[in-house]
Amino acid sequence: PGPPDAPSPLCGVMLFLFALAIYSWNPGDLRGGWILDDKGTITMNPVIQGQVPWIELWRRDFWGHDQLTDPDSHKSWRPLCSLTYRLNVFGGPEPDPFTFHVVDRILHALVCVAVLYAASLCCLPLGHGVASPGQALPNAVHGHKLPHLVLGFPATGLVAALLFAAHPIHVEAVSNSTGRAEVLCALFYLFGFICYGDGGRRG
Repeated sequence: PGPPDAPSPLCGVMLFLFALAIYSWNPGDLRGGWILDDKGTITMNPVIQGQVPWIELWRRDFWGHDQLTDPDSHKSWRPLCSLTYRLNVFGGPEPDPFTFHVVDRILHALVCVAVLYAASLCCLPLGHGVASPGQALPNAVHGHKLPHLVLGFPATGLVAALLFAAHPIHVEAVSNSTGRAEVLCALFYLFGFICYGDGGRRG
C-alpha cells in the first residue's frame, strides 16, 4: 500500500488526553508520596536538592553522591532525566511529589502520541491481509471491509496506541518517578524512529 495519510492533530490530542486521564482519574494517585527508589534518586540526591552546582548533573552518577570517575560509583548516568528532576524542584523549598507525578503523566501521554505516529508508519490498515512482495493486498477480510483511516490515521496504528496507553505494564514507570528515565528513553527513541521512518517514506 501507499504511505498513510497525513496524521490528524485532533487524533493526537485526543490520545494525549486519554493517556493523561488513565493515570490521573484517581486524585490519590497524584497526591501519593515517594515510592521505591524515589528517595534515593530525588529526595536524598544532593544534585537534585540543589546542594551542588548544576554542572554536577554531568559529572555525578544518577544517585548524585559519587563522581562518575569514583570507583564507588555504579556508573549509572542519566543527566537529562536528572535535569528534569532538578527543574521540578527549582524554586521550591523541597521536592513536592505532586509536581513530579504531574510531569510523569504528561511525559507518558507524549510517549503514547509518539507510539501513535510510529505505529501509523509501520502498521498496515485494517482490512488488509498479509501479502507477499509484489502481490496486491486485498481490500477486505472474509468479505467484510474494515476502516482504513480513523481521524486521518491508519486504524491499526490507533488501536496499537490505545493498547499501549492503557496497558498496566507502564504503572511502575509512570507512578514511580524514578521510572521517568524509562519514559524519557521511550520518548527519544520513538522520536528518532518517527524521523527515520518518515524520511524513508518520503524517499
